[in-house]
Amino acid sequence: MRVFYTFVLIIFLICVSLNFSTNIFAFTSGVNVLGNKKPKTDSDRTLLEIERIITSSTQNREDLKSPELQKAIVKRIVESFPLNKDISFEKLDLKEIAKRADIIADKKYSLTTDELKRKYMVEAEKKYEPIPLRSKVIVEYKQGRYIHKLTGTFYGFTFRKDGIRIGRTVVPIIDLLPEYRALFDKRTQKKEKDIYVDKKIREYLEEKEKYAMKHIKSMVNTIEKKNEEAGYIYAWNKWRTPKDVADIIIQYYSK
Repeated sequence: MRVFYTFVLIIFLICVSLNFSTNIFAFTSGVNVLGNKKPKTDSDRTLLEIERIITSSTQNREDLKSPELQKAIVKRIVESFPLNKDISFEKLDLKEIAKRADIIADKKYSLTTDELKRKYMVEAEKKYEPIPLRSKVIVEYKQGRYIHKLTGTFYGFTFRKDGIRIGRTVVPIIDLLPEYRALFDKRTQKKEKDIYVDKKIREYLEEKEKYAMKHIKSMVNTIEKKNEEAGYIYAWNKWRTPKDVADIIIQYYSK
């Protein structure tokens, strides 16, 4: 799995994980800073609390234009939501996270495409190995609108190799359902083997991708938690200090 592909996926993951807040400047009267959505993260809850402090500081929005009141509100918010100096802020480096996740996934799912092809071709050869003469077999074939099931001893092919003899019955190879045709027809056999190998490789890579994504989500969640414990707030698509958030909300409500 390439880093670029993982990077594209992580952007979607982070959009979901962080529950991006709607831009406050698009709000209408009666709508809170989250657009009346339920808070899902500590950042959301802190955002709403800061908004509550600001809006409850005065009954008249005109008062919020006062530099003195603005300064007093910001001071209260900074004191109520202090930054934890013992916890350093960590930048959310998506490319680096994706690289680390790729390395972890590569260790668990280390086979190359060529190695996978060889591995699954061995399985395919076994799955579609030729049926020995005089073996007891069960086949299904379609003639007209009806599907028939036949059980008996395999006695080989017809003279033109276009049919098989099971007991006293001759079944044209073309009438066999695909999964049974592959047991007797070399061309179909090769096609089914290739389909099997491609499918197994795809499943392997999908598992690898899911494993990497699980670690990406874990790393992102760890950084989110650390930054929120440090006192930062994820608002309007970036990490901000409580003071930054207060300034933005005050400017909006003082218009």
